[in-house]
Amino acid sequence: MTHYCTSGDVSIAPDAVIAAGSVLKADSDCAIVIGAGVCLGLGSVLHANDGTITVEAGASLGAGTVIVGHCRIGAQACIGTSTTIYNVSVAPGQLVPPASLLGSMGRSVEATTFASEQQPDAAPKIENVGAATDKRNSAEASTPKAAKMEPEPSPWDEVEPETPTASSSPSSTAATGKPRSKTVVYGKAQFEQMRGEMFSH
Repeated sequence: MTHYCTSGDVSIAPDAVIAAGSVLKADSDCAIVIGAGVCLGLGSVLHANDGTITVEAGASLGAGTVIVGHCRIGAQACIGTSTTIYNVSVAPGQLVPPASLLGSMGRSVEATTFASEQQPDAAPKIENVGAATDKRNSAEASTPKAAKMEPEPSPWDEVEPETPTASSSPSSTAATGKPRSKTVVYGKAQFEQMRGEMFSH
């Protein structure tokens, strides 16, 4: 009794087999009757409402079967897995395919039509990949390429400035805008003195 749950007026035959996870619930003034040799699959749910659910001897309910309301499952009937039964009885020896829905026709749902079926032209158009590639190539060809930038001169490629001549004058400096630079070597006198001291010994 620890593998399944019962609530309300539920009677089960001693030789009935009820798999784990099953729930048998009878509302007030309702009842559930499980006959001899009945087999309830894993996770079966029986909810008696407004009457009695009777499962006659030898009937077999597949895993995940849901029975709601009031009905009678005939003897030796076989209910496929994941079937839902709502207020409708099953004849003795009847075979119900898996994933069936048996119940009130008042609960039927009208078929709906997708918007894409109503308006086939509304579907988004898929552009040809080849055409898109040609369009992109033509756009690139029509766009002028940017002018090639000249590399900036490296400081290591600096040209040694010319030696100032007598012709240099303030007027020429003023004409160019900036005086000519002169290469200055610092520490030359110290280097000559150190070299003379090293070779004098």
